[in-house]
Amino acid sequence: MPVFDPRLLSDWTGGDWRGPPPGRICGFGIDSRVLRPGQFFVAIRTPSRDGHAYVGAAGRAGASGALVGHFDPEAGLAQLVVEDPVRALQGIARMHRARFPGPVIGITGSCGKTSTKDLLTHALGDRSAVWATEGNLNNALGLPLSLLGCDPDLHRHAVIEAGISEPGEMNQLAAILNPDVALLTSIGAAHLQALGSVEAVACEKARLFEHLRPGGRVFLPVDCLQWSVFRALAGPRTIVAPASVCRPDAGDGGQSAVTFETFPEVSSLRVLVRFPGGRPVEFRLRSTSLGMVSNAVLALAAAVELGRDPSEAARRLEDWRPASLRGEIMECSGRLIYLDCYNANPVSMLDAVRAFVERVDASTPRLFLIGSMEELGERSADLHESVGREWPKGLQDRFVLIGDRSPDLYRGLIEAGHPSSAITLNPPDHELASLVEDWEGAVFIKGSRRHRLEKCIGLATAPAIGREAAC
Repeated sequence: MPVFDPRLLSDWTGGDWRGPPPGRICGFGIDSRVLRPGQFFVAIRTPSRDGHAYVGAAGRAGASGALVGHFDPEAGLAQLVVEDPVRALQGIARMHRARFPGPVIGITGSCGKTSTKDLLTHALGDRSAVWATEGNLNNALGLPLSLLGCDPDLHRHAVIEAGISEPGEMNQLAAILNPDVALLTSIGAAHLQALGSVEAVACEKARLFEHLRPGGRVFLPVDCLQWSVFRALAGPRTIVAPASVCRPDAGDGGQSAVTFETFPEVSSLRVLVRFPGGRPVEFRLRSTSLGMVSNAVLALAAAVELGRDPSEAARRLEDWRPASLRGEIMECSGRLIYLDCYNANPVSMLDAVRAFVERVDASTPRLFLIGSMEELGERSADLHESVGREWPKGLQDRFVLIGDRSPDLYRGLIEAGHPSSAITLNPPDHELASLVEDWEGAVFIKGSRRHRLEKCIGLATAPAIGREAAC
């Protein structure tokens, strides 16, 4: 954990110390309940609570001081008073990033950011020298907190996610991040409630690349070139594509292409990757999701750009396993369960189910437990219907639909030819648990986080036999 000089913090923020400044500051935190001794507490005001009410609690937890909008004389610890604690935190992160000598890699996309971050961290090797976003700290508060954990004395690379949900947010994050390398995983219908359209999502994500440092390179999947904002990008870029779409020597000017082929095996996919002018390399990925394969190749290509040997970086990818709830393959009472309920949007939902049905034959009894997809705005009904219309068919499929938009998904499934008798809408919790428990075939579980669909199975007694990320 890096150590911060209190005098620098006042210089960077224009704030005034009230009380003797601490001797040293070891990191930052915004939750007094999990603050570690020596950390600097940042008093954040939200619609539900004001962090200034917890400055005293932060002091009792061992905080070295607090970043506040107004001084609390009763708190009993040093406070750096600034006009806006959130902007001050972001300014500190921006200055800290400017002092970091190693490459900073920014990752954005409608889905797959966390998995791609983990894949790239594996491909770079020497995990102790790579600082990466913890969990999903990737928004206006999370990104600066992530950057502030990077220690210039210990780390040679920083791999940071940038997630957005509102217009203008990426400009703010990208100005802090100022990446040397930037990866885009996908563009899809996500956060439409605030962003309005998929085209607006593409334009907002593209802001990250406008803040790329001189000479920096962009990595993106070929599908994203359907958006003119990415075709118009200036500077070096690498396109990742299936070999059936383009050749590895198909680049021009500052553009190059890295292509891949997949070959199914018993419990994995063998992935063959071709770089321009180089020998092919291959690795095995315990995922049947083409979206995840694309993310893995993005990570591999970025690692090679950062100086890693292609074969060695590819070998390291085989050690990757996804984070909890992000596409876990489980064996429970002799049944295969595919659990992916960290989040969901149309792109990740269809990628996940296609991965599932490739593993589980259509003649096998399959239960699909699907939670509504959130934050899709005015197009939510149409997008749920569209997903239902594209849902693969099986002879003995059963559907359980959860959430406010389940009737829309139902209509799409009916249009696709799935029998209404096989579809249950919004059963009570006790009935839902029984449906899953009594089902004798394979089970697919995916939905947005608010539904917490993992409650339907006994995770403590369901040992994972492999993990696959589906978005």
